[in-house]
Amino acid sequence: SDMGRLYFADITGDGKADLVVHGTDGKIAVRRNMGTYFDGGTHWSAGWGRFVTGADAGRLRFGDATGDGKADLFVHEAASGNVSVRKNMGTYFDGGTLMITI
Repeated sequence: SDMGRLYFADITGDGKADLVVHGTDGKIAVRRNMGTYFDGGTHWSAGWGRFVTGADAGRLRFGDATGDGKADLFVHEAASGNVSVRKNMGTYFDGGTLMITI
């Protein structure tokens, strides 16, 4: 059975990859890279349970869409083909903006 997903992206903008945990409960937590360990994590977003496997609702990816040095959340919806970006607001991702439909 699926146990969730782990991603690595610079969420904090400090030049180090942080650990992003996407749990089977649909919650996304960010564990900051402290140099020699990842911290205990902070809840950033919820409601992404159907995106864990990528086979159901779509896929999540992380990358810097805004050029501010902090990774944002990209959402690719399987049914519509919409790709939107949810900007990194420092402690959460915003509601999202449609970028393209593919």
